[in-house]
Amino acid sequence: MVRTRGSRVAALGAALLLVGGALVAGSAGAAAAVDISLDFTAAAPLTYDHSTGGGAYDNRSVGRAKDIVESLEGSDFRCGDIVTFLTRVTAGGSVAANSTIEIDFEHLADTTGQSGVGFSEIVRAQINAGNVGGEGPGGADLGIRGGGSPVAALTAQSLTAPLFTQKAVLRSTVRISGIGPNTSTVLRLDTRVACDGTSRPTGNLQAAVAGSRLVGPSAAPIRVGNQTIPFRMIASVTPSVYVEEAPPSTTVPPTPTSTAPPTACTIAVDEEVVVAGVTPTLRIEGGTPDATVSVTVDDGGTNPRAVLLDAAGSGLVPVATPTDADVGRSFTATVAGDPGGVCAGSWTVLADSTVEPTTTTTEPEILVEPTIPDQPGPADITIDVDIDNTGEDPEEDPGVVDPQMTAQCTQQGAVVFRADVPLTNATLPVGGSTRGRFSVQVDPANGELSCAFEVTGVPEGGTERVPINESDLTVDVTEVLSAGSALPATGADGDRSLVLAGLGALLAGLGLLAIARRRVPLA
Repeated sequence: MVRTRGSRVAALGAALLLVGGALVAGSAGAAAAVDISLDFTAAAPLTYDHSTGGGAYDNRSVGRAKDIVESLEGSDFRCGDIVTFLTRVTAGGSVAANSTIEIDFEHLADTTGQSGVGFSEIVRAQINAGNVGGEGPGGADLGIRGGGSPVAALTAQSLTAPLFTQKAVLRSTVRISGIGPNTSTVLRLDTRVACDGTSRPTGNLQAAVAGSRLVGPSAAPIRVGNQTIPFRMIASVTPSVYVEEAPPSTTVPPTPTSTAPPTACTIAVDEEVVVAGVTPTLRIEGGTPDATVSVTVDDGGTNPRAVLLDAAGSGLVPVATPTDADVGRSFTATVAGDPGGVCAGSWTVLADSTVEPTTTTTEPEILVEPTIPDQPGPADITIDVDIDNTGEDPEEDPGVVDPQMTAQCTQQGAVVFRADVPLTNATLPVGGSTRGRFSVQVDPANGELSCAFEVTGVPEGGTERVPINESDLTVDVTEVLSAGSALPATGADGDRSLVLAGLGALLAGLGLLAIARRRVPLA
């Protein structure tokens, strides 16, 4: 079976939860499951105030500035922020009126790597009713349908071990009453992220639905499947992580613990475009693992800055917040002292008004067609990705020069493929198309393969590379390999194309593409 990331697949069997690096099976119970389904998501991080929590499930559009996301990034949050999770509860026609259910949640209270960041408490649990800034009448959440007035209450929460203790888990239970047949409601669960300021955390966090059941007027289990939200790059929750003071002249830099040759050293900025009043963070990638490098940034800060790269050759560098006086100014950053080479990057500060999202008639599409070999055991899944520029008017819809695509695939949270995928055509004019192909080695025992694609390019007449579109694909490895033939990806309505977010309008006089904020490699 193949599905897009936005679709939901009913999982059979026991629910699995990753706790402290181990998978623990939960009992499904002997009674027949009730006709109630859960969809566990996180609120899109750019849609609400992190000091209060918020967001709306609405139409379940996936994206950092849309409705929901299925994974979180540490760079979107600060220590002490509230992270909101949204769970849609859908009841079928056989559900009794005024039913009551319970949902068990588990949030990691420490990272999977070195300790220092964790979910510390459940701040509140409530139905996402009223004016929540949603797309329904009066700002209502479109995910709530069918009438009724369900009520949510947090009935329990506890830590299995002290905060910032390896394998510590924050467990909680929420009871929802007043659920009726043929209805759906949205539970808002606000959680707090805490940091140990004396540590240098690594690894990830995770939130999951551990179980659910009907408790009234009768008792029955509710199938939840494996519903988890990974919280990646947790080290970037606090800007100070990975940044050290310059060592004294008598200090000998640490000897790298890995001799593996690095990939190309790159500098990227964690914002799509740098705007006045927003603090960007530079990200170094592809350096020598565990090396100490010297970073020089012409932002008025103290230079040079010593940065210790982690085991993956990555590190973060805080940058001074640009002001209105910096609009139009270009900044540069240079990394030296890394045996893997010297890399540099640059960015230009824009006025905040120049990055408002704009809509054009151009909506490129990505057609994903995975093909697989007919052989047992570990195998390669070959994925074809067709990229079409669906614009209709060459005078109004921009073409794209030098389109590029990056793909990343994971199995059970582990990255099994991450690379730039070569494309067949160097341009993407209105009505044009190009294709990328890559293969991923998978293991049938490891369940689903999730892949994310991001396409960038230079708009015709422009000078800077910008994001064009992105898409996701999830493949049930066991079923795909057993089929032994090509299985085209399908959307929720059976359409073989995955329609992406609209290409932004060209900025007048600047030749830049207006887009939503997200991380983009520097030119």
